[in-house]
Amino acid sequence: MREPLRIPSALLGSALLGAASGLRAQIGLAILAARQDRSLPPFLQQPWTRRLLVAGAAGELVIDKLPSTPSRLVPPGIASRLALGALAASLLARTRRAPWPPAAVIGASSAAVAAKLGHDARARLARTAPDPAVAVIEDALALGLAALATFTLTGAPGGRSTSPAARPVRSRRAKVSSSSTA
Repeated sequence: MREPLRIPSALLGSALLGAASGLRAQIGLAILAARQDRSLPPFLQQPWTRRLLVAGAAGELVIDKLPSTPSRLVPPGIASRLALGALAASLLARTRRAPWPPAAVIGASSAAVAAKLGHDARARLARTAPDPAVAVIEDALALGLAALATFTLTGAPGGRSTSPAARPVRSRRAKVSSSSTA
């Protein structure tokens, strides 16, 4: 049976991770891989995969500042943000043992909204401030959203609670019987 907070935590995390992917397409997958959650598919737990995803996200942060970078709203840009937002949200749902289809829809939807809002806000702010400075602020927002997505509701990576009440409690009898068998 699912714990009551798992599904809301997964859905909120999916929205945050999708929004982060709408701002910076690769950041959602990179932060999930960097967290090294054991419930992720095995290939995402490999060190080379983590390095590759983090390097890709770092490269995107650099390339985004170049004047020749196309708009995130052109079809290839928005399609990659929708797909990566949905994928990252689905994987986050997997770490929370929640259903992935609603997470994928929420991740893709929030990626679309964040891509449009981020584009418009950056264009407006770039009129009064240097575009690279605005882009760095957007980078920080994307990183913050992605990091927050992995900590939603419970305060621990992957939605695991760290409170003593959530830990399994062994009875005194279990402690006595386990020590007497040694």
